[in-house]
Amino acid sequence: MTTISWTNKASINVEELDKQHEKLVELLNHVYDLDKTIGKGDVLDKAFDDLIEYTNSHFTREEELMDHYRHPEHLIHKKNHQVLLQKLIDIRDMYYKGEKDIITGLALILNSWLMDHLYSDDKKLGEYLNSKGIT
Repeated sequence: MTTISWTNKASINVEELDKQHEKLVELLNHVYDLDKTIGKGDVLDKAFDDLIEYTNSHFTREEELMDHYRHPEHLIHKKNHQVLLQKLIDIRDMYYKGEKDIITGLALILNSWLMDHLYSDDKKLGEYLNSKGIT
């Protein structure tokens, strides 16, 4: 498993959210890299918690924008956020319980989910926000 690379193809043309997406990719890669280089420990624990905290913060901001601009698919989009956040929490809890190779599983899940989410839900959100003058 390799880390995720951020490219402009993943951009949704909303600068604030694009920067947050790029940061999410960076945090995910950091967790994965720490697991492969130092293994378990306080530094990896903090990186994992930072990933979850930032993901939650990012989702909150996206949802604020969706609510404010009355995005027509906001309920589905929010549900997808809840699913991913719960997956992150579940994986973190399994990691804390000593599950082996959980970080590789995390990377696989998030790589797939994040890219699918960016290229579907978030692209639609970006187009919608762009139509409201948000870039």
